[in-house]
Amino acid sequence: MAIDWHAGQRDEVKGHLDSHPVDSGECLEAARKVLPVAQVRDPTAHPWKLVPLEGRFVVPRSPLERRWFHHYTVELLKHCVDAVVGPDGAESPTYLQKHWQHSECINWQTVDFAEEET
Repeated sequence: MAIDWHAGQRDEVKGHLDSHPVDSGECLEAARKVLPVAQVRDPTAHPWKLVPLEGRFVVPRSPLERRWFHHYTVELLKHCVDAVVGPDGAESPTYLQKHWQHSECINWQTVDFAEEET
């Protein structure tokens, strides 16, 4: 089931994700823009940083031109939102298994955007 965004929010989030598409490697920038919109919809919304538990990369199921050492997503209403899944989001409990290769080797880390470098 998709996120039930309030009026205009879905389009705003889609615009942010379109500005930082999946192949751009700009997931941090996208998450920084999506988070304030998400927090209006769900005050408990927060970002996650996905990092490998083993190896060097996190690998989405969709093919990419470059490798990622980590990935940022925003969680709200028990859904993750990022360029991998789009503005409708993917249910958090199954997000890794459905959208990432080697999901058992990925760790969720809490993140403070003020400490993250672009």
